[in-house]
Amino acid sequence: MPYLHVQTNATPTQPERSAFLEAATEVVAQVLGKNPAYVMACIETGLSLNFASSELPAAFLELKVLGLDPGKNKELATLLSDMARVHLHVSEDRCFSRFVDTPRGHWGLGNEVF
Repeated sequence: MPYLHVQTNATPTQPERSAFLEAATEVVAQVLGKNPAYVMACIETGLSLNFASSELPAAFLELKVLGLDPGKNKELATLLSDMARVHLHVSEDRCFSRFVDTPRGHWGLGNEVF
């Protein structure tokens, strides 16, 4: 179950947030070859965030995945930062990404652990 957590100081509208979450879910599912039904995405907006000594719009995108292929990280960083530019009005050069490969046995859904 991939989990995308986005934190930003940008203040997009509700429709922009929803569009970002929908697009990000589809991209993560497609790139990772996962069913979109198992992708979770969360966005926190309007945060106090300083990046590169500036409070201009910025975003921290963290994707946690069970069995992440590092060869996919560049494509994911490119696509997700482009979506942040389009939907959240954050320049790609102010999107900081982190990709986390979660070990088996540390991910659960309901009463199941993978």
